[in-house]
Amino acid sequence: MVARAEMLAAQIFTARQMIDDGTVADLRVAIILLDSAMETLMVRRISYELQAHRYGESHWWNETAPVPIDLTDPGQLKRVQTETGTVLINWSFTSSQRSRLDRQFRTKLEFLVWLGILDPHVLPIAHRLHEYRNELYHRDEIRLGSLLVTAHLSLSIVAEMLRSLRPSFIGFGPDSEQSMERIYERMGRAYERHDGLAHPDYGFDLQDIMADELVRGLDEQLGESPVALADYVTDRIRRIASLIRFVGDYVFKGESFDNLDVIRLAYSTYPVPLYELAFVGTSISIEELRRERTSVTRAMLAEWDSFPTRIAEAASPYDALNVFAEFELSYEPFEEKISDLASEVDGALDMLRDR
Repeated sequence: MVARAEMLAAQIFTARQMIDDGTVADLRVAIILLDSAMETLMVRRISYELQAHRYGESHWWNETAPVPIDLTDPGQLKRVQTETGTVLINWSFTSSQRSRLDRQFRTKLEFLVWLGILDPHVLPIAHRLHEYRNELYHRDEIRLGSLLVTAHLSLSIVAEMLRSLRPSFIGFGPDSEQSMERIYERMGRAYERHDGLAHPDYGFDLQDIMADELVRGLDEQLGESPVALADYVTDRIRRIASLIRFVGDYVFKGESFDNLDVIRLAYSTYPVPLYELAFVGTSISIEELRRERTSVTRAMLAEWDSFPTRIAEAASPYDALNVFAEFELSYEPFEEKISDLASEVDGALDMLRDR
């Protein structure tokens, strides 16, 4: 148990130091390390649960009808126990559920919430943080404006998991004292050696101690997260508004236009003769363009503009991240459309300058 705790300590306290260093490169690696720690903690606890209870696989249940597990219903376990008056229930996974539990981060979260081991509020936050990690690790995409907030929230979630997903048994050996010394050194604390086995930190409390040290001094930084995310969203909205004006000034050649005209152009099948505009100097007919329909409305633009206030006024850093994720889900396709069109216009202007 102590050796396994040391493996976690190596990850999470290295990540904490990288976050304190604060460079983009350090933050990127820290987020990946903390995500790995989350999954390690979940895998260890789930492995114990599957070995201890043998869901649908034990001969002990041969005379008992199986009860399918519904991971989308976090109240199912206690409800069925109450209805049947017993905790001895033959819960069973389908083969596809069992496969997803091995492979999918979200399914692991859902199972631990279903068991009542993880608090339900952890699920959407941890899953969103895992998606950010995938962007960093698999697609090399970095959201600079939210990188530090993501790192701080990852620290907080790892600390919650350390407390909730405590080891189910205690194991230590002749090297445990040396492991404890190294763990305490990583935490920046003095360690007092103990002879024999009766050491308080060898028990179930070691992960609690690690969690406390991991988030020491983090409250103030987490408290700043909603405003930091709100400022980041404001910058993104302003950037797109600037790109819309840039495109409109070029395409409509001084004609009066509003933002929705450029948005129609970005979403429409209307031919955009950007290079012809560069070399010939013609313009696109706003009247023709306004016959085009677009999925983006003024109401949607107003809703996106409201997100910075909603994020800044969120009740907690976790709530702020949820609102931020809601914004990104709806805004990013629009953001990509406008950015792509602006990039094309910029290319046309380069050709004009090189002519």
